[in-house]
Amino acid sequence: MSEERERPKWIWCLVGNVVKERPYGPNHEVRRGTKRFAPGTKVYCYPVKWGDGYERIYVLGKPREKYDLIRLIMPRKYIENFRLQKVYNPQVIERMNPSPDSEDYVDGWDDSDFDLMQIKHMLTWLNLSEKESDRRFTVMRLSSLVLESQIEGCPEGDVSLRIERRHRTDSLYGGAWYGFCSIREGPEREIGMLDWYGTWPDGKPYVFGQDIHDDMDLAFGLCDAGIHLWKETYDAPANYGGPSYSWCIRVGEDDRSFSCSGRNAHPDTLPSVYRLLAAWGFPSIWDSGSDAPCALLID
Repeated sequence: MSEERERPKWIWCLVGNVVKERPYGPNHEVRRGTKRFAPGTKVYCYPVKWGDGYERIYVLGKPREKYDLIRLIMPRKYIENFRLQKVYNPQVIERMNPSPDSEDYVDGWDDSDFDLMQIKHMLTWLNLSEKESDRRFTVMRLSSLVLESQIEGCPEGDVSLRIERRHRTDSLYGGAWYGFCSIREGPEREIGMLDWYGTWPDGKPYVFGQDIHDDMDLAFGLCDAGIHLWKETYDAPANYGGPSYSWCIRVGEDDRSFSCSGRNAHPDTLPSVYRLLAAWGFPSIWDSGSDAPCALLID
């Protein structure tokens, strides 16, 4: 028998409340709460357990007409008001930190700084609207991105930055993001590989156990810039102190896509996106002095 796990006196925990109303069935009948939980029931949410974007969640909560906590899997769409809490409830702590030989072992949160930071990061997207959540999913599953800009009255001011996701076509697992750039109506040139996962890149021998790249810094960087939160359009009569310009960004393809654009105005984080792409090998074209993208910065 394994040694009893030493449990913390308190834990950081992601908590939420069961939605008050939800549509049910083909006729979208309104139901209050869920079958097991009354509306507004507080639920203690476990960390991510599957690679489904946290669409299904292990939760602890008090069921209807009972007092003991139960654990079950429920869709995230039936939970709202996600937040961080410091929990002292012994029953929650015990269920979140079970003995390794427990028959229903599911590991939860503890009192570590790592769990604190993980929950804080999750809260940056858990309370998004359905539209914002769909857009964030599109960014995290990035298939393509095009960021175009133009300086009005200056044909040499046109710039197009493009990202394309490629999957392996052989028997090996993997994918990669490649960058392309066209400037001043010139031909598109390849920037090269930006980020990758699995057995990649091409041209290098596969080494078992060493060719798995789990990093998604590119997608995370775009999410941190909040492009899934941008409005569809930004507009101002003039770019005071600089040349008039326009820009447009298109993310994703087909039904999983969205776009934003602007003229002489932009979201606060647009310069961050340009700088992020520059860090990944694209030319640096954001001019802080004129507060505009400017192809003339490029030699």
